[in-house]
Amino acid sequence: PLIVHPDVRRMLMDQKSFVEGARAFILWGSSLIDAAHRANDKDADGLISLMTPVIKGFLTDVGYAMTVEAQQVYGGHGYIEEWGMSQFTRDARIAMIYEGANGVQALDLVGRKLAQDGGKHVMAFFEMIKSYCAEQKDVEGMEPFIEPLKKASKDLQAAGMFFMQNGMKNPNAALAGSTDFMHMMGHVCLGLMWARMARASLDALASSPADAAFYETKLATGRYYMARRLPATALHLARIESGADTVMALSEDQFYRFKKEPCPMPKRFRLTRRFPAAMTEDGYRRLKRFASDAGLDEGEALSFLFENFESVMNHENLTARLRLFNSELDARKR
Repeated sequence: PLIVHPDVRRMLMDQKSFVEGARAFILWGSSLIDAAHRANDKDADGLISLMTPVIKGFLTDVGYAMTVEAQQVYGGHGYIEEWGMSQFTRDARIAMIYEGANGVQALDLVGRKLAQDGGKHVMAFFEMIKSYCAEQKDVEGMEPFIEPLKKASKDLQAAGMFFMQNGMKNPNAALAGSTDFMHMMGHVCLGLMWARMARASLDALASSPADAAFYETKLATGRYYMARRLPATALHLARIESGADTVMALSEDQFYRFKKEPCPMPKRFRLTRRFPAAMTEDGYRRLKRFASDAGLDEGEALSFLFENFESVMNHENLTARLRLFNSELDARKR
């Protein structure tokens, strides 16, 4: 069976530890909303304001990645519709853009929420983690949860300090690291959730419950997250501290997908390397003929193909579209 393989176990544990931690995170966020709206708790209101882009952005980014992992567990059968997994993967993709692209959520977190009310709420979050770790450090069975949480929290604070020191003089230094910071904060939040669930599980096991296996499973799943998922904060911190230079290094022109300089690859291979559907000799000859009629050289025709692939494959008004493309090229040159 598939489940005997360690790599399959890894994928299953990735999913299980994320989903259970994410559910706890959402429930915590919901309790903050209740406290803010029903009890007029200003601190809770500030904290959920800080957490909202993390809940929206981190959970949907990683949630989609987990559906891809779930599909991967099946191997080739991940595309067999009877299993239903490929449909989950397709359905989950829209969540990353549903309420604004997740990059915008990250910019909101770094550009607005961190500094909100003078940074009061993010400092309260750091203090919450520090206090919880201090309270639990001597509890038997909590060490696998507390030590990783402390380290991840320090990584998050170091990233915030980097933004403070560099963001004012170079805003890109902060903005280029915004998605990494959002993911760091998401991991720390899930780490806190797992630490809380671990303590609740230990307390429950102390009374010899009938469903002890449930709590033991919860502890094992949490230990996996702390050991295998939470250390990602160190990677995100390294990316943030590398600054914006490598992110912004290319000019806009250097992002063009095709350059007209001679290419050493054979003509057909150049055309079909990205687009296997265009491999037929007939399709290639048709493109060359249309390009010739429109007055384009081969390089310009390939550039047009890259930008208008679907139309080329369906041969929709190709000559007219190629001529329009040619006139646009002439306008650019002038």
